[in-house]
Amino acid sequence: MNAQPKEVIRTVAAGDPKVIAALEQRGFIILPISTNQNWLSVNSLNVGQLLDEDWDLLNELSPQVVRLKVSGVTLSPRSLEVISQFTELQELALNHTTLQDDDLSHLNNLHNLHSLNITATDVSDHGIEELFSLESIEKIFVFETMVSEAFSDSLNDSGRLLIERGGYMLR
Repeated sequence: MNAQPKEVIRTVAAGDPKVIAALEQRGFIILPISTNQNWLSVNSLNVGQLLDEDWDLLNELSPQVVRLKVSGVTLSPRSLEVISQFTELQELALNHTTLQDDDLSHLNNLHNLHSLNITATDVSDHGIEELFSLESIEKIFVFETMVSEAFSDSLNDSGRLLIERGGYMLR
């Protein structure tokens, strides 16, 4: 994912320090995007399985979060409900989760989302179609999914959306 969010035009109030401390206590990595802004990047790398209580705390930071990485977890109905509230989100990583096609409809409210990583999920062509209403989305990482090569090639050829399939060879 990019080092900086695509665009941060306005300012936002700081996130509640008690909420941030509680999430960091659970193992979340919460970093400011810059020293003069209150936008946040949140990563659940050190948490393990997320509980509904974690999602409730994360929801309190939804106005500040522009980057969210939640990988390797089981997604509950509560988690998808909370993610749909992160309307400032620009980058979202849900790789190696239990994400399925129908779950992607929860992301249709994320009108600032530019990049989505759904690597190693059960998403197919149909799931990607669920995202067509998101005009902001530019890149979707679909390595190890059921998204077909023909479908991703047609989207790449259209120029509207870049589908990254992975499988690159280093030389």
